[in-house]
Parts: sequence; structure tokens; C-alpha cells
Amino acid sequence: MDAVSVLYIPTSLWILAGATTILILLAAFGFYIYWRKWATEIDGTGNSVASLYATKARLEKDIEALRLWISDQKGELDRLGAEREDQERLRAVLADIEQQCAIKNQENQSLRNEVGEL
Repeated sequence: MDAVSVLYIPTSLWILAGATTILILLAAFGFYIYWRKWATEIDGTGNSVASLYATKARLEKDIEALRLWISDQKGELDRLGAEREDQERLRAVLADIEQQCAIKNQENQSLRNEVGEL
């Protein structure tokens, strides 16, 4: 009887090892299916990771182009700000000159009145 029971122990161990291997493979396959479903939900359209990288590269190029455009616009804004300051300075000079002209006109008018009285 000892010989018979010894034969069944290795067979049962082989069956147990085979069943464990099958369970591990089924779990790994389940994780793989779950991962694929999760990866397609990320993109929403089921595109591959390569298309995601292509989209990322395109968006990074767009970001760089927008940064360049922003820096150009800042340069233009600085130029316009300097131009505006020049115009304000010229307006102040013009207002000063107009005030001097008004004073001179009053002086001239007073001199004409004086000459007219003489």
C-alpha cells in the first residue's frame, strides 16, 4: 500500500502545479486584457501609443510656435510702448510750444494795442 500511495502524491503534485500554472496564465491574460481596455479608454478613440506620441510631438511643436509668437508679440508691444512714450513726449513739447505761442500772441496783441494808441 505504501507503493500505491507514493505514486499518487507526485501525480497530485503535478496536477496541482499544472492547475496553478493555468491560473497564473489566466490571471496574466486577464491583466493584459484589462490593460488594453484601459489604454484604449485613455485615448478614447482606440488609437495606438504611437499615434499618441505623434499627437504629443505635434502639440509640443504648436506650443513652441506659440511661445515664439508670444515673444514676437511682446517685442511688438515693447516697440509700440516706446513709440507711445515718444508720442506723449512730443505732445507735451507741442503743448508747451502752443502755450508759448499763446503767450507771444498776447504780447504781440498788447504791442499792437500800444502801437494803435500811439
